[in-house]
Amino acid sequence: MERPFENNVEALITDFIRSQGGKTVVEKLGFQPKYNNADYIFEEENIIIELKCLEKDIFSESDDKERNEILLNKWISENIISLSDLLLIILGRKELPLICLEEILKLTRKTFQRILEKANK
Repeated sequence: MERPFENNVEALITDFIRSQGGKTVVEKLGFQPKYNNADYIFEEENIIIELKCLEKDIFSESDDKERNEILLNKWISENIISLSDLLLIILGRKELPLICLEEILKLTRKTFQRILEKANK
């Protein structure tokens, strides 16, 4: 089963922001600045928003397939999941154990930290 994907996330978010009374920073300024700036502003609430979209699926790229296979083999050898569990997980009939999800998140934490640090600047 393929994950749903929105081709133009920025347009979708911009429409939502506008529907909630916000606007783009470019709309507020009246021009596109030549320096890095936030994407959205809610003036009355004194809120600015920086949009960050993950353009790479960090769980299914070819480089990650090897990592995922290593993780699956590790979890099976440590009896965290069985082969029959694995089939049920792949079919979406069983959840991946929390310990496995935590291990995946540890591996992807640096990617998310880098994105958030850039957004906070």
